[in-house]
Amino acid sequence: MELGALDVATIAVEVIGGLAIACNLMAVAVFATTKSLHRKYYWFILNLVLADIASPTLAIVQQVRPGKAPVALVRGAAFAAELSILSVALNNFLAIVIPSRYDVIVTRCRMVVYCLFIWVLSLSTFLVLTYIQEYAFWIVRPLLSLTVIILTGILYCVVFLTIKKYRESHASTTGNDQTADRLRRTRRLMITFTVILVTSCVCQIPFCSINIMIFFSGKDLWGQDYSVLVFHKWSVAFVLLSSLANPFIYWWRLVDFRSRFCKKKNADETELATVNTQAPM
Repeated sequence: MELGALDVATIAVEVIGGLAIACNLMAVAVFATTKSLHRKYYWFILNLVLADIASPTLAIVQQVRPGKAPVALVRGAAFAAELSILSVALNNFLAIVIPSRYDVIVTRCRMVVYCLFIWVLSLSTFLVLTYIQEYAFWIVRPLLSLTVIILTGILYCVVFLTIKKYRESHASTTGNDQTADRLRRTRRLMITFTVILVTSCVCQIPFCSINIMIFFSGKDLWGQDYSVLVFHKWSVAFVLLSSLANPFIYWWRLVDFRSRFCKKKNADETELATVNTQAPM
């Protein structure tokens, strides 16, 4: 039987989603077995990994058993990923601005509660939109994503400027190796998440565009032309590319993450990273 364009797009969603799930499950295994990644400094990365597992899993479920529940949940999981990226900047900003009080304010318990809050907020928002105001979703979803991306970009710029200011102020000061190491580590993590943010933004553009187009058409998804349905399906696959790309970005940018796969090659880097991360974060 010859496959139509919509069938091909559906298969693309399932294949990319399956690969994203496999790669992020491997990332979870790395986080679970690497002691240096257990610090709360990395918890938002783990929260993003979990979102990158939930989103493609629910997207595949939605292809197999279409319904409002999986649609709402996959939307919520994707938004939880976006909020996790935003939270990384907020967390690092606090670590830089108030290093002496950071461990008092940002405790493990509060981190867990905050991560749970991200999930509850994201899932409840899109469950309400899907079941009560489904038509409004087509404009609310892209607007929320664009708003979060813009806020995240602004906050990332603020963090980078703060790092630059602190590095300049400590440049002429002796005996500040611990502070310099902490700033260097924070800057590296922020660059990592800047790459993740840009990747997410690029992958979101087709999806946000088609959602806005559907909203202004005045018809629901299944009332659209066949070409629009195909483009919408491909836009979902493109969004999942972000979840697939993130584990490779962790491997590329995080020494502790990469050392699980290349122990000999990264032994010196890991030792240096361990020394540099003795300061509490």
